[in-house]
Amino acid sequence: MLIGNQRHNRYEWLSAIDEALVCSFLQGAVYAWCEKHGSEPFAARDFVGDKNYFWQGTPLIVLYNHYYGQYPDNDYAVTQAGRALGHLLKRVIVEDKRTYTTHISKQVRHYQWNGSRTNDDTDYTPEWLRRAWALREEENW
Repeated sequence: MLIGNQRHNRYEWLSAIDEALVCSFLQGAVYAWCEKHGSEPFAARDFVGDKNYFWQGTPLIVLYNHYYGQYPDNDYAVTQAGRALGHLLKRVIVEDKRTYTTHISKQVRHYQWNGSRTNDDTDYTPEWLRRAWALREEENW
């Protein structure tokens, strides 16, 4: 749950399965950050930028491949994939059972967990995961 601006972009070109994989990856990164850093603010670049820019072998590569396929300029593809990832991270935060606040500093959106675990025991499944599970059942995986 996000306190503040909850608007986020949707990507119609991203399949429900790929969306669930990317969002699950990001949710794991958020939970690992919160476990290690508590309520210290974070941004997408803390998980997947700087030294962690190498997305090959992760579900995130689908974002880069999509933009590189459209715009073979590597720098532009990296920038667009990073923006898409930032929007997907916001979706993960908005649909998470924990509570976060957000602010923008130097054109970068930061999030901060409020430190409460009161909702950790709730039976809640994000919409992006429900969509993937429905597709799995539909296709009899």
